[in-house]
Amino acid sequence: MFNFHPVFPYTSRDIAAFVSYLHLHGHAPSTIATHLSGISHYHKLHGLPDPTQSYQVRQAQRGGRRLHPQNDQRLPITKEMLHQLFHAIPQLAPNAYMAALYQALFLLMFHGFLRVGEVTVSGSQANHTLTMDQIRISYNRSQPIAMTVNFNSFKHSNGSQAKLRIPAQQFPCPVQSLLHFLRHRGTNPGHLFVTPLKQTLSRHQLAQFLHLVVQYAGYNPVKYNTHSFRIGAATHAASQGFTPLQIQQMGRWKSDAFYQYLRPQIMISV
Repeated sequence: MFNFHPVFPYTSRDIAAFVSYLHLHGHAPSTIATHLSGISHYHKLHGLPDPTQSYQVRQAQRGGRRLHPQNDQRLPITKEMLHQLFHAIPQLAPNAYMAALYQALFLLMFHGFLRVGEVTVSGSQANHTLTMDQIRISYNRSQPIAMTVNFNSFKHSNGSQAKLRIPAQQFPCPVQSLLHFLRHRGTNPGHLFVTPLKQTLSRHQLAQFLHLVVQYAGYNPVKYNTHSFRIGAATHAASQGFTPLQIQQMGRWKSDAFYQYLRPQIMISV
């Protein structure tokens, strides 16, 4: 058995050996990234150098991914598909309020690289769910030109915050769609995406509706889930020439685990 001694601080050599051990024993790259995140957090918490960010450790991670690529069957929601879903939503939503909600939510999830826990609740879990006061709309001569999403917390944030600016664009526009939804919702404080009964949208509700609208648009719903927005956002950004560092920052990834989200078969270039 690998003898990984519980003595801090660890060295980069220790961590690289640990990563190699986990790869050899069949652990998924995402699982390894989670372990490294915990190790990194402990060192930072105690004012110690972070050994997980070294070149040696990153090369060990990359080598493991090449040797044991994950067979992730989830497909990305592309920008073209996103527009198709946007136009299909009013045909399936139970009322105008929910149609506006899902249209704004779908566009925001794609353009904001959002995780499902950032727009919904699951049971009583709402640690990272966006609230009204985390959204800012910028105007120029009364015309909305961008929205800024302030992430007070997010997965693996460890107390840090992030900010993402999403510019207005041609229809369907994420900024205009959110403003349209807010005309239905009102500006009362609380979670951003709430139902007409002022209940926060649940993960189950979103997953169920996404399955329905994907099938209606002519796609296989088995191959898509709520994570397909984030996969699609990363893949689209890579195809547009954004650098790995920019994609990592936009998606709030704390490691290069975002490479698992890229789908080369539909990319122009990385």
